[in-house]
Amino acid sequence: MGPKMREALKVMESGRIFSSAELADLGIDRRVLRRLKEHYAIEQVKRGYYCVTEEYRNQELQADHSLEELAIGCALGGPDAFVCLYPAAHWHDLTVDTSYEDINIGLPHSRGAPTGEGTALYRFHRYRHEAALTVGIEIVGQSKGVDVRVTNRERTVVDLYRYSPMNGKQETANIVTDLDSATYAIKQYLSTGGTPAALIEMAARFGVEEGLGNILTNMQGIAWGAGDDDYEASSFRP
Repeated sequence: MGPKMREALKVMESGRIFSSAELADLGIDRRVLRRLKEHYAIEQVKRGYYCVTEEYRNQELQADHSLEELAIGCALGGPDAFVCLYPAAHWHDLTVDTSYEDINIGLPHSRGAPTGEGTALYRFHRYRHEAALTVGIEIVGQSKGVDVRVTNRERTVVDLYRYSPMNGKQETANIVTDLDSATYAIKQYLSTGGTPAALIEMAARFGVEEGLGNILTNMQGIAWGAGDDDYEASSFRP
């Protein structure tokens, strides 16, 4: 197995499902994916979506909750529901916390939060604004015929930031994220190929680009300890 294939397996070792577009952004092209499939190191979940086989998964990095459980949450919330906040951060390897108890599910305010049998595992957040229901949400897989919709990397970081004390205001009464999770998500996003420009572009969709931009600017010169793959802070201009 060549170095490109080993590099790809390292990227995908959490066991979550990656889209081909996301993998391409991480430097893994279709030829590498094809060779990995031939070696039975990855499997194609559906067209354009891949995950590593059990043999190559790092068990310590896998999410507490299964794709099926995420799908059930989306089904309970309706066709516009999506996974967000802490489980989304874990899905994207943007958190070190693997012990979250609830699966956060966003849904339209008009839908009403589901109650009753089968809902104990889920914490539902009702959003009024259209952007919260449509911007930065991707389908990461399917289980039992239900599309699993999860906030993408940029949206997840922005959400953790805007509901944290760093934002300086509490946007929604029933959503509060902790400072450590928000800080770590920003750090991890930038050290794993994310760009300040993409993050600010997403933040602008939710009106928090100035605050998040200031934080990114203040990060210049800070040693994150993420190795040679750290982002180049001097390239960022808010």
